[in-house]
Parts: sequence; structure tokens; C-alpha cells
Amino acid sequence: MRDDITWVVLTDGYYIRIMFYQGQDITLNVYREGDFEKSSDITYKLIIRYRNQEDQSADALKPAEQLDKPGFLLNILGKFLTEKANQNKFEKIIVVGPQVVLDKLNDNLPEDVCNMIIAKIPGDFLSYSQDRLEETLKSLISIKN
Repeated sequence: MRDDITWVVLTDGYYIRIMFYQGQDITLNVYREGDFEKSSDITYKLIIRYRNQEDQSADALKPAEQLDKPGFLLNILGKFLTEKANQNKFEKIIVVGPQVVLDKLNDNLPEDVCNMIIAKIPGDFLSYSQDRLEETLKSLISIKN
């Protein structure tokens, strides 16, 4: 049996950063998957991935500067999190972002994925170093385990 994995999703509605905790280890790891060579690539790759799907919305075809932000990106993030939840990539989620983004994210997630969210932290920590982010989130370690 594998250790529980808790994803930490940081977003400001424009960019996304995903990290994770595994089991009792309180070290944050950067989420990487095949086409996400660097965590900074995830926002761009998600937009490209979902723009290339057949069921494109009208928004998917707009230039980036014309997109409804944070709505469009949160819709993509919602699809991505739902897909990964269905693949059992994580058991719990901690979401960090401005309050307006936290509120809008719920509108883009099915109930079962919303129920995986164990904490919502208002704030913009995207620019934090990994060490500073770990220190900031330490109080949640007891919640996640």
C-alpha cells in the first residue's frame, strides 16, 4: 500500500505551481509528469494540452491576453485535478491562492474532488522558495497525516 499523497496547488488565477507531500515525509516535492519538465512549465503546458482537445470552448481559441482570467485557467486546472484524482494520483489537496481564486476554483471541480481539499489558504505564495513554502505550510502537516 502506498503512502498518502497530498498535493499542494498554488495558483493566482494566472499561473499554477503544484507540489506534493508523500506519507509522513514533510518535505515538499515539485510535481513533475512527463511533459512538465519544470514546474514553471505547467501553466503553459496545461493551456496547450486542453486547447488541443476536440471539445474546445470558444475561450480555448482566444489569444492568452483575451482570456477570462482567472476563469479560463481555473477551468483547465479543474479538469486537470479531476483527471488526476480519477487516476488516484493524490488523496488530499491543499489549495493556496487569493480568496477570489479559491472561491472560483470550487465552481470548476466536481464534488468528489472538492471533498479532497483539506485546506484552503488565502494568499499568493507562488514566488516563495521551496524552503519558505515548506515553513509556511508546516502547520498543515498535522492536518494532512
